Amino acid sequence: MINPESTLQRPFLMDGGFGLEKEMLRLDHQAHMAHTPHPFTEKSIVTDFCENQVEINTDPHPSIEETYKELVETDSYIAKKLAKNNEITWPFSSPSLILSEEDIQPAYTRKSEEAQNYRSYLASRYGKYKMTFSGIHYNFSFSNELLQSAFMDSHASDYREFVDGVYLKLAKTAAMYGWLINAICSASPLLDGSYYEKGLQNSTCFTGMSSLRNSEFGYWNFFTPVFDYSSIEAYTRSIMDYCQNRLIKAPSELYYPIRLKPPGKYSLDNLRNNGVQRIEFRMIDLNPLAEGGVNLQDLRFIHLFIVWMASRKDFYFSNEMQVLAAQNFKNASHFDLKTSRISGIQNDVEISAPIFQAAWDILEQLEDFARKYAPDYLVDVEFQQKKLRDPAHFRYSWIVRRQFSDCYVQKGLQLAIEMQTAAVEQSENQTDNSAEKSSMK
Repeated sequence: MINPESTLQRPFLMDGGFGLEKEMLRLDHQAHMAHTPHPFTEKSIVTDFCENQVEINTDPHPSIEETYKELVETDSYIAKKLAKNNEITWPFSSPSLILSEEDIQPAYTRKSEEAQNYRSYLASRYGKYKMTFSGIHYNFSFSNELLQSAFMDSHASDYREFVDGVYLKLAKTAAMYGWLINAICSASPLLDGSYYEKGLQNSTCFTGMSSLRNSEFGYWNFFTPVFDYSSIEAYTRSIMDYCQNRLIKAPSELYYPIRLKPPGKYSLDNLRNNGVQRIEFRMIDLNPLAEGGVNLQDLRFIHLFIVWMASRKDFYFSNEMQVLAAQNFKNASHFDLKTSRISGIQNDVEISAPIFQAAWDILEQLEDFARKYAPDYLVDVEFQQKKLRDPAHFRYSWIVRRQFSDCYVQKGLQLAIEMQTAAVEQSENQTDNSAEKSSMK
């Protein structure tokens, strides 16, 4: 497996492939859902569930910095184009005003009638309101050089089976520890009252959560899934069982924070036949305080966190432990990390600890790991520690609550317009500078 002590693996330890997905709602200048058709034709700018829910899909890049750069550039392009239509993008994971369910229009797709029917099914089963939550998805793949070096270090005989095993172990470990991302990156503590009650508009609600979309109020199935991580065949079969038992209609309906993905289109057949290409972390909130909706230091930290998880020893992940682990993601989305707790099983005994303390313990381990294997990432670990030490000044959910609690929608609208104006002006300045340089040649 991944071993940072290996002389073969060490040179490639922090190499990888990175991709980001960003969802966001298009609104008019009254903070209402935009009812215009999706205005983009680029393959990298699509719709999610709603017709007014824009999704950016970056290309894969060999560094998270390059990936973030593309995300910001695409975000600015969207802002500039929407400005011409008197529309904005909403900078929060939680939606703005919702007039009624009819206000939320499922995306129109020309792909197939089946895809359209699937959206209608989701709307009927979960309600359209829940589908308006947006966020960031983080895709990561290990470099071929690292995987080949790890394979040479192992006693494995089949390379593809070995690679699948690396990702399966990582997915299992991420299911155990991934709640840390919720604890330190949550940024959606507020919601407009119209989400809960029709007609209750411009009334800011705080429910005690730091991330509504990741909490028990957010994107989850009506059951707690457990998986068989012993092989890719067993893993895909455990998901297919939920489809055959009609708990979900399709694998894409499995709302779980971690997803293993094959090359090309996501399907269980593709995953089983072609193996794992990357892992996806689906629980990052939009950050209204950061350019592009996400902080680069958080993205760098998650990279380190992934490598740390991949290098940990394997462990038995019982069904009981998996149920507790899923609940930990929800508990880590609470606003107060000192009263909310995580649970686990150790020596057949259930253990529990405040999330604040458990998060701090992991960050200390990551600090040691970075100091030894990736010193450039120490500053990113320290940034996360500041969030726990001084949440009033560094934890996003605390800052958002303080700045927007008196008028979430109107202040959010003002912020969205300011961010769009800044993006347009920056784009125009870059165009002017390029023209000036060309004239000087």
